[in-house]
Amino acid sequence: MKQLFLLAVAVAAIAATYFLQAPVAQDPAYHQFADDQTIFDIPNFWNVVSNGLLVLVGFIGIVRSATLNDSHVYRDLRREFGIIFTAALLTGLGSAWYHLAPTTQSLIWDRLPMAIMFTALIGLVISLFISEVSGKLLFWPLVLAGVFSVLYWFKTEQLGAGDLRFYALAQYLSALLIFLIIILFRGMQRPGKLLFASLLFYGIAKAGEHFDSMIYHYTGMISGHTLKHFAAGFALFCIYLILRRRHT
Repeated sequence: MKQLFLLAVAVAAIAATYFLQAPVAQDPAYHQFADDQTIFDIPNFWNVVSNGLLVLVGFIGIVRSATLNDSHVYRDLRREFGIIFTAALLTGLGSAWYHLAPTTQSLIWDRLPMAIMFTALIGLVISLFISEVSGKLLFWPLVLAGVFSVLYWFKTEQLGAGDLRFYALAQYLSALLIFLIIILFRGMQRPGKLLFASLLFYGIAKAGEHFDSMIYHYTGMISGHTLKHFAAGFALFCIYLILRRRHT
């Protein structure tokens, strides 16, 4: 009970901090990436094809989720795993589509499945660490909250008053919540190490996104945004390794 109280206080404090800020519009410069090479007639080649790892792991995860049987410890969470990997595959495809011609209108197809993946992962982690009943009960409301965060941002952008706060909350609060749940409920026998590894790769992905130009300048070969896509694929692979745990 103490852990749940601390978790609730942390969530409330973080959410309040976000909404005390003024609305945040999408930076027009967001669509300008360091590596814009056209190779094989594909514009922004590396930012497009680097999504392949996310698509591949997503596809493998979907197949694995659909084939869980009674010998698998997470057989009762096959739906949750399946939705996460489906959202990941669609994120990879949506991101590739966006990077072919980056605009706010195409960015929604990247962000929508990504928000579903983040929020669905919270529901899964609640099931794994706190209570399977609670996780299943909260799963769809969390997913719908993720969908709302992107649709709200997109609508406000169209109205000329863009507001990213809900989407930022869905993304960053998801990662922080997972971290807090692992810490607060660490005494249970759960896949905490792999989730920590996934969060680490997520951190690398966000750093790559932020330092896109700097990384490309110093490496001369790979941009930070391309690195982001690879790191996101490895973060998802850590979730796949959790799914592969076979015996109870």
